[in-house]
Amino acid sequence: MIPFFFSKPTCRKFFTYATKTIDFSGLSAGLSSSELADFDLKLGQFKLSPEFVKVSEKLMQMDMQQYDICQTISNIRDKNERDRKFSKLAEIKIEMMRMAAHPEAYEHREPTILNSGQYWLKADNKKGVFVQGLDGEIIKVFADFAEIESFILSDEKSSPLGILMKEFFEKRKGEKWPATLLVVQLLENNRIPEALEEADKIQFIGEDSFLYQRKKENYYADKLDGQALLDWVRKMKVFFSRY
Repeated sequence: MIPFFFSKPTCRKFFTYATKTIDFSGLSAGLSSSELADFDLKLGQFKLSPEFVKVSEKLMQMDMQQYDICQTISNIRDKNERDRKFSKLAEIKIEMMRMAAHPEAYEHREPTILNSGQYWLKADNKKGVFVQGLDGEIIKVFADFAEIESFILSDEKSSPLGILMKEFFEKRKGEKWPATLLVVQLLENNRIPEALEEADKIQFIGEDSFLYQRKKENYYADKLDGQALLDWVRKMKVFFSRY
């Protein structure tokens, strides 16, 4: 049995595909004020224009994903694993809200680059290149083109994934990726000091320089760990998503 002190989350879906309507109020429940700072919660129920076909399909997929994760949490006994799932759940909800608020920025994006029959290869200009298994689990993440080039020159170059990466590299190697890409990847791999060292090199806009320094001081001064650290990392990823 699940220990009595683990409350079961309330699981529901927030996007209705038939009407292209998303429930902002429902999605925002349980998220912190800092995570919601960039959203107009007065929207309540928000309806997408019919022209955003890809966005609607993606929202439907993400809505199913967050619902499945929520139900999974109810059956997890390990606290650290529950915290990790809750963190992932929050990330999906925030991305759904961001996508609904700015559908034009997502409609013509083509994140799925290649499918080898064994892997999905997806590119996100703020986080890197993700290699996913057909079950959706992340297998490998490349933070920049240097990592991709190193991989395809290694002993793994003749593997199905190596061949896939080589094709992607040839298509995209001339692109310039945002400075925050490596920072986010280091944060997701719990390499905090290295992430902050890279973040120090970024030219922040306006008061973001002050906000970044305050967040950085919070990490070192409070010696964060456990759920507090997970929350801090999630907020930092939202902060860097602006760049």
